[in-house]
Amino acid sequence: MYDNSFDIAVEPFDADTVKKEYRLGWVKWLMLFFAIVMPVLIFTFVQTRLQSICILACVNLMMISYAAWRCLQIGTLASMVPVIFLPYMTAAWPISMLYFAFFFTNEAFYGEETPVWFFSSGLKVQGALFVFLLSYLGTVLFALRNEEKSSGGLLTSPRSLAIATMSAAMSIVSLHATVRILSVPHFLKYVAEGLFNYFWGLLFVIGSFIKVIPVIIRIVLIIFLGMTILFYTVGNARGQALYPITIFVFGILFFSDCSKKTKLIIFLCMLISFPMYVMISNTTRILTQSVGWEDFFYRLNVLKEWRTAAAGQSATATTLHRLFFSGGHAIITRTPSDVPYRAFRLAFISEMAKSLLPAALYYNLYWRGTAVLNNYGFHITESSSTEVSIIGGFWLLGGWPAVAIGGFAVGLLHWWLISILRRNWRKSKMKAFVYFGMYTPHLLWASNYQPIDYWRITIYNMTFAFIFYQMLRLVIGDRGRGIQQEEFEEVYPPPEEII
Repeated sequence: MYDNSFDIAVEPFDADTVKKEYRLGWVKWLMLFFAIVMPVLIFTFVQTRLQSICILACVNLMMISYAAWRCLQIGTLASMVPVIFLPYMTAAWPISMLYFAFFFTNEAFYGEETPVWFFSSGLKVQGALFVFLLSYLGTVLFALRNEEKSSGGLLTSPRSLAIATMSAAMSIVSLHATVRILSVPHFLKYVAEGLFNYFWGLLFVIGSFIKVIPVIIRIVLIIFLGMTILFYTVGNARGQALYPITIFVFGILFFSDCSKKTKLIIFLCMLISFPMYVMISNTTRILTQSVGWEDFFYRLNVLKEWRTAAAGQSATATTLHRLFFSGGHAIITRTPSDVPYRAFRLAFISEMAKSLLPAALYYNLYWRGTAVLNNYGFHITESSSTEVSIIGGFWLLGGWPAVAIGGFAVGLLHWWLISILRRNWRKSKMKAFVYFGMYTPHLLWASNYQPIDYWRITIYNMTFAFIFYQMLRLVIGDRGRGIQQEEFEEVYPPPEEII
């Protein structure tokens, strides 16, 4: 039996940090910028043939900005679901197309056959995004309509939760890195990959509670994250290098007790360094024409030649080129004119159910998987892939109606997640943070997934989150149990009252 009484040794963590710090007017100014300033710039500097695409991109950005403003105003854990979900989608199509329209009008991505212009069917692509957003945001904002009434409160003894999750996260990342360079049984590699995929989101929890972690342990954590970035960069696993640090920073920005100034500095550093990293991290692939960790120290030395590899490249253009949903763009552009739909049938539901089985037992893929892009000029193999994207995946099912229904379906899935977080927030804030933290990575990258893959990942993720929370309870108890300020002060009155 664990003692869940209040631990006066640790300052209680205010669970309403977001609500207090992020009800800002900057998003309104951003909406005005996309509504007034950007159209003027478009009609002044952008080629006439691209102006309609850019205007629709601005409309999409205004919708996204409004949704972000509304959710940040609400300021609860559950209201962060669309806030985490939207950034990748925002950068991938509206931001990238605007940037290329101003600076690189001839930009193209490459399939196996011929280059494809980024603005091919650009109006159709932005229109698909508009339909998806209209359906998705309408659903998820309706789900959050009464969220302001959710109870807030304090989290007691968050230090034990932060240290326990940090220990688990560092162990899992270390195991994943180790099996990459050592010869181990295939089963161990499979387990390490699975643990990494579903547990590195714990770094969101660690970032949220960074202020209650002892300074020496924070230093160890920062050094560990730096070594992680370097290790995966050497092997050109850029995503795996960025995943942990990105989620860690998100936790700091949205829920930590760090000052506004500190958060602003961290955000600006991340904004500036991210494009530079994307450009530099491709050095080993370009100069060695390979990926992986063979000849580790040679590849490490090759990183010094990043200026040679990046010669003539723009860091921002390289980053947006990488984030662009090229697979989804190809599907929307060429379906059904060149490639027929893979229309929705009842067998789609069957494939969703089968996707929950282990991969070794799952055959005859039709809707799931990236091999469909072989029909669009890409060369998809076991060692190379291109993202279909969630909008491209829905478009493949039947065009405009399928995208509208898909936005509604994703909204319903997030509504379910919101209801889980809302319910747990009242019962156990520790449980709510664990669930949200572990799911955060899949929210952030959800725009990349196909519909069936996103469904599968969600079910698996929530299952693992439940298991991990139960393990935490066995080890440390529910030390993040939520209380109200009045309840805390009743047990531990302020010093002047004690005197």
